[in-house]
Amino acid sequence: MVSRNVLLLTTLLGVAACGDATLGKLSENITRDSTLKILAQNAAGDPAPHIYREDQYLVDGTFYKVAYYTSTDRKQTADSAQGNILPEKELTPLVFVNDTLKGWGWERWEQVAATINVPVPPRK
Repeated sequence: MVSRNVLLLTTLLGVAACGDATLGKLSENITRDSTLKILAQNAAGDPAPHIYREDQYLVDGTFYKVAYYTSTDRKQTADSAQGNILPEKELTPLVFVNDTLKGWGWERWEQVAATINVPVPPRK
């Protein structure tokens, strides 16, 4: 019971820190496809709604993907061409391991990145 309450509190704090109710609909250990369906509830026609960019890593046979969520529909490729790149502090990393959501938020991504020796971009 205590661990369930801690998990709930941690999830609520993470959502509050991100400031977006959509992230509150996510849960750990769902597939990437299910995550994108949840994010697509208010987006039409975008195969990766609210995903600004994605980074991928293959480490010791395990596939890691970090999708940087934004509450807007901006995409890095379009923004880069116009010189309007979103700062990291406006993005929320969604961390996938073998296409399963393992958590979200900068703290979670920093934990995973440290275990696989991947540098995390600074949040300015």
